[in-house]
Amino acid sequence: MTAMAKIDVGLLRATSYRPELVTQQVDTLFAGVGFRPAAGDHVLLKPNLVAPSMLHDLACTHPEFVGGVAQWFLDHGCKVAVGDSPASGSCRQAMKVVGLDRVVQKLGLGIAPFQETVSTRLGCGVKVAICRDVLDCDLLVNLPKVKSHGLVRVTLAVKNYFGVIKGWRKAMAHQVYGGDDATSFMDILCDLPQVVPPGISICDGIVAMHVTGPMDGKPYPLNLMGCSVSPQALDAALLEILGVIPAQSPLWERLHQRGVFGNDLADVHFPLSAPADLAVDDFIVPAHLNPVRFNVSHVVKSLLNRVAVRFG
Repeated sequence: MTAMAKIDVGLLRATSYRPELVTQQVDTLFAGVGFRPAAGDHVLLKPNLVAPSMLHDLACTHPEFVGGVAQWFLDHGCKVAVGDSPASGSCRQAMKVVGLDRVVQKLGLGIAPFQETVSTRLGCGVKVAICRDVLDCDLLVNLPKVKSHGLVRVTLAVKNYFGVIKGWRKAMAHQVYGGDDATSFMDILCDLPQVVPPGISICDGIVAMHVTGPMDGKPYPLNLMGCSVSPQALDAALLEILGVIPAQSPLWERLHQRGVFGNDLADVHFPLSAPADLAVDDFIVPAHLNPVRFNVSHVVKSLLNRVAVRFG
């Protein structure tokens, strides 16, 4: 049997959200991993917008980070739009609260509203409502925020794909599939990257969030950016950098059980910095996880918020 080639993960130190510096860092990362889009590609940037909330400063992908990434693709002849589906409220509301709307206007980017959906059956057998804007792009650029998370301990590149499912349906997925062991819910997260267009993940780890999450943690100057065409490979590198034992991540554990290539550091090649060059020893993640299943009131509130946005 022929051994599979290792997956490239680009890592480098980054200490500023100045858009021009982010653009330069993206260029270095992409050169390192050999990533190059085709001129004219329709690129969809998918940040982590979570929800329209005053806690956005840490919980969401930084707007200037998104702008710096967008500028790189614009410079290479791509057509660029930005979109996400927050658990409550709308994409436009979340962009306004975060300040991303100003970046979008300044650069002349499109907005993908994530309203229409396509019913899609995942490999685990679960049907989900994936936003059509995601399925219609040529390249999906996943822009996760590095942060602690009360349900899955740490949320990175793979978990950020959960945002391709429309708003309130994410809360419903938590409720229906987040049972005691949450295996079905983890399977959904594992399968989502396989049913969307190809692309690349670029993590915002310049100022991360630790202690708790996904909304109300504390700032942590992690000072890094990373990228890979394999979200699970990028996550494996980030867990090593953060000092999180992989088996403490229920999502990593499920990917491991399924034998997904790239989930182990032995599958990964680092053409730029190695994880040891960027490792930290005081990043705090929750010692105990909350149930993945939400209570009914959370699901109803999410649905009512979406209805209010649609008809208000």
